[in-house]
Amino acid sequence: MTPRVPLAPVGTVGNETISRVFDVTSSTSWADRGPDDNGPSEPPYDTRRGRGSSATTALVAAIVAAVVALGAAGWFGYGWIHALVVDKGTADVRDDALAGAQQAAINLNTVDSGDFEASFENMRSSIVGDEMNRDLDATEAGITDELRQQGGTSTAEVVGSTLTELDTDGRTATALVVIEQTMTWPEQYRASRITMRLGVQEDGGTWKAASVEPIGVPVDLGSGPIPGSEPAPEGEAQPEQPDGEQQPEPAPAPGG
Repeated sequence: MTPRVPLAPVGTVGNETISRVFDVTSSTSWADRGPDDNGPSEPPYDTRRGRGSSATTALVAAIVAAVVALGAAGWFGYGWIHALVVDKGTADVRDDALAGAQQAAINLNTVDSGDFEASFENMRSSIVGDEMNRDLDATEAGITDELRQQGGTSTAEVVGSTLTELDTDGRTATALVVIEQTMTWPEQYRASRITMRLGVQEDGGTWKAASVEPIGVPVDLGSGPIPGSEPAPEGEAQPEQPDGEQQPEPAPAPGG
C-alpha cells in the first residue's frame, strides 16, 4: 500500500484537525506549491490510467476499422463473385440462346435441290417440338420431282439479331433475326431480306427453334440473270475498237 504522509494541520472543524495528505510517489504535492501558484490544484493526474485509456481507444478504433474494412471487402467480394458467377452465367445463356436462334434461321432457309435429304436433316437438327417436326415432315413429303430437277439452291446469312425475351430457369428465349436470303437457279437469282421471330429453347445442350414467325414481308434486294449465265443474242453489235484505232476501209469495187 502506498504510504501516506500527514502534513501540518491546516485547520480544525470542531474538535477534529484537518490535514492534507499526498502520495509520496507523486513528484508534486499541494505542499510543494509556491506562493505564485493560483489556489489549490486538482489532484495529480494518473498517467498510467491515461495511457491505458488511450491504448484502449486506439485498439477499439483499430478493431472498428478492421471490421468496416472486412465488411467492405465482403460486400465488394460478394459483388465480384455475383458478377463472375451469376451475371456471367446469365450472359453465357444469353449468348448461347442467340447463337442457337441465328443457326436455326440459317438452317431453315438453306436448301439444295440437288440433295433435299441432307438439307432437311440439317433443318431438323435446328428444331424442337412436335409441331415443328410435323410441319417439316409435311414439307419434305411435298417435294416433287420437278422441284428436284430445278437445280435451285437457297442460302442465308444473318445480318442482325437480338433477344427480346430470356428465361434462364426455363431455358427458353425469343429472338428477332434478320437474314439475307439468296435463291439461285442455273440462270437466275433472287435476293431478299427476311425478318423472323423465333422462339427457341434448349434441348440436350443445344438451343433450337420451337416456333418460327415471319415479321412483315420480305424486302427485295434484287433479281435477274446471273452474270455470264446467258450467251449474247445473235446480231448483237460488235464490241467497240480501242481508242485510236480505225476500222479498215473496204477496198474499192472493180471499175470504181
